[in-house]
Amino acid sequence: MTKCQFYAHSIPAAKIFIIREVMGFPMGSVPFRYLGVPIFQGRPKRSFLRPIVDKIMPNLVSWKGAFFSIMV
Repeated sequence: MTKCQFYAHSIPAAKIFIIREVMGFPMGSVPFRYLGVPIFQGRPKRSFLRPIVDKIMPNLVSWKGAFFSIMV
């Protein structure tokens, strides 16, 4: 229960209050991370995707080397 949140878009404040009271969850805000993936609204910003690029870049060298053919 402590990790749970709900997200709402264009819902009146009165309904959000009722949902919070009934469910007992706080309301979250965008952007957030779900299973390590950034969840955002609209066009992605560079700052949202930078951590993913930083994890992939070191592996590119080994991936490229695995796809080269030794045939001459």
